[in-house]
Amino acid sequence: NGLPINVTAARVTGIDILNTNVDGTPRWDLLSLRFVTEASCVGATLAHTSVVSSENACTVSATNAFAAAICGTYSSPNHPFDYTPEWVGTNKAFQAAPDADGATWLGATFDPPVAALGCVQLFQDIVFRAGSFAVDVQQGDATWRRVATSQATNCTGDTVWCCDSAPEPGWTC
Repeated sequence: NGLPINVTAARVTGIDILNTNVDGTPRWDLLSLRFVTEASCVGATLAHTSVVSSENACTVSATNAFAAAICGTYSSPNHPFDYTPEWVGTNKAFQAAPDADGATWLGATFDPPVAALGCVQLFQDIVFRAGSFAVDVQQGDATWRRVATSQATNCTGDTVWCCDSAPEPGWTC
């Protein structure tokens, strides 16, 4: 099938979300996310125009207006685009929750469109995680098209700090 071309937006969708907030809201914590042109995942992270996402679990679960107001500091959809996994100790995750259609996701728009999307890499929390993922793209319209799915994989060894070696520092898991 080849790589999706002329991509105007891309998102990663959590499937089989394995945990919830205390109020029962499904929650998927994304720590780092990037889109790359090359299928090998080696290369520069694509620059995006804007960030798009499903609901923020922090805001959805907030018990009052003050709590909801501070959620942006601790759970912003921009955070995963700001950090690589090697900085996970100082990261603030995006706490994703399902949208009105029941999908839990985080993505970006591209203007001009991306000639080809070859790789999506993400790093998720060990507790609030998804068992598998899907990659969806838009190609000039508002329709999301599923182009790939993958099972979640764990870092090797006994540490979550696995993504700190060459060839792409911070992204070799």
